[in-house]
Amino acid sequence: MDKGEAQEYLSSLLNKNFRVFTTDGRLFWGAFKCTDPDKNIVLANTYEYRQPSGVEAQRSLADSRDGSVALDMPSRYLGLVVVPGHHIVKMELEEFASQVKAPAHPLSDFKLLSLPPLDLVIAGPSSGFCGPEICHFAFQNSLVHT
Repeated sequence: MDKGEAQEYLSSLLNKNFRVFTTDGRLFWGAFKCTDPDKNIVLANTYEYRQPSGVEAQRSLADSRDGSVALDMPSRYLGLVVVPGHHIVKMELEEFASQVKAPAHPLSDFKLLSLPPLDLVIAGPSSGFCGPEICHFAFQNSLVHT
């Protein structure tokens, strides 16, 4: 992918909802605003979801009659977040059926698209990409580091 194609692709992702999974098991859900050559991601209006503790899982399993357990992931609102690229395991783009050009399956409200690794999109040290309103603020004032 050349630099022009990469910038066009990243532009098409601006302000879309991403699910970013990290090495410590957390999930960040927010609007994509920016990235840089180090594969750091800036998300706005972000919620953080954590895996339930092992104690909670064991307690729920003990209380279960049939051995199946469904646990909620605790969450909190964070706002503007910088997720370091070296902690990102997987990213998914959330799109509702009405946003997708191709006809969607009639039973699905939205679909999740796995995104290509950022090193395929960001090619060099001067290839960082940000939306014009957020880039400098986000990287100069990193609010949350994971």
